[in-house]
Amino acid sequence: MTLTLVFGALVGLALGLTGGAGSIFAVPLLIYGLGVAPHEATTVSLAAVALTALAGAADGARAKLLELRPALVFAATGVIAAPIGVTLGRSASEAAIVTGFSVLMLVIAARMWADASARPAEARTVRAGLHTIAPPEAVRSVDIARMANYA
Repeated sequence: MTLTLVFGALVGLALGLTGGAGSIFAVPLLIYGLGVAPHEATTVSLAAVALTALAGAADGARAKLLELRPALVFAATGVIAAPIGVTLGRSASEAAIVTGFSVLMLVIAARMWADASARPAEARTVRAGLHTIAPPEAVRSVDIARMANYA
């Protein structure tokens, strides 16, 4: 139970801090940290990440950081695609799920690394450190299309 609480806190911190990465952390932690089978881990991850993200989004909305239009577009697309993914996942082997998830993680990491290397000035805003946080107006001007390439 202690590991479950620690892992849940890590996923919540990742989601709150970055706005993403919930499943990237949750699925491996569930499979390798808690011994949950891959099919069940993906389903647990969907529920846990959705509820955690909802809590973080509500807090962000109260702080007036929520961009409603892109959030609704992403959510609508996800609501349509998630059941399709679950259906496909049921027919996939556990090895295929874990392998596919691993490949996805590596591709995203490589793209993020390459982008950060090509534009270090832009990438420094997401590095941890004792830096001044940009005001919400500056954050909203980020190129949303480029961010969507990581999805």
